[in-house]
Amino acid sequence: MNTKPRSYSKNRKKRIIITYFYIDITINLLNDLRMQSYSDYTAFCSVRFWVCYTAATAAMVLNSSSRLMNTQDSWELLDTSNSSVRYQIGNPHFEGQTTVVIQGNGAASVEFVRETEKRSYLKQLAPERLEEVRSTLAAYDPRKFTASQKDLVPDEAQIQIEIVEGDRTWVRTFRDQDRWDQSNLQKDVELFGSVAYEVSDGNVQF
Repeated sequence: MNTKPRSYSKNRKKRIIITYFYIDITINLLNDLRMQSYSDYTAFCSVRFWVCYTAATAAMVLNSSSRLMNTQDSWELLDTSNSSVRYQIGNPHFEGQTTVVIQGNGAASVEFVRETEKRSYLKQLAPERLEEVRSTLAAYDPRKFTASQKDLVPDEAQIQIEIVEGDRTWVRTFRDQDRWDQSNLQKDVELFGSVAYEVSDGNVQF
């Protein structure tokens, strides 16, 4: 059983609580520094030091918590046997449509459809290849991309990415032009294209 997300969630809550604690201390010290008249220069410097220290600590904890929240979803991608990523690109009535499905256990399938033609391929990805897929998706998380709101032009291909993690499903559809406007999306397109080529032994290159 995978326990990473639950562990990360607990750590995130702890970091947020600690951050608010330091922020509260900083505010109280600032108010004290503003309202009190210190005749003792040493006491004045001591209060200023603790203001700076608590503010800096709060900033570091908050920054660490922010990084954790920003990457938590990425760690979950293909992290369990009941997780999967499905990638689909193309137009089945024009140049063809390619669908790539990668399971969390490394099983991968590729399907190519063009008019009445249909070809399917299955292969188990090597552990190091699966890890490469995971790390690429973590670096270029599809859930962070923005789909264009413009209407499709005639015969324009679409890119659809579906992520399943247990009982959670995320789906987004992009225009083909979006990958040229967003270099990070193009990285994912290249990744899935290479998987399609590998699983089909070079028979699917789109």
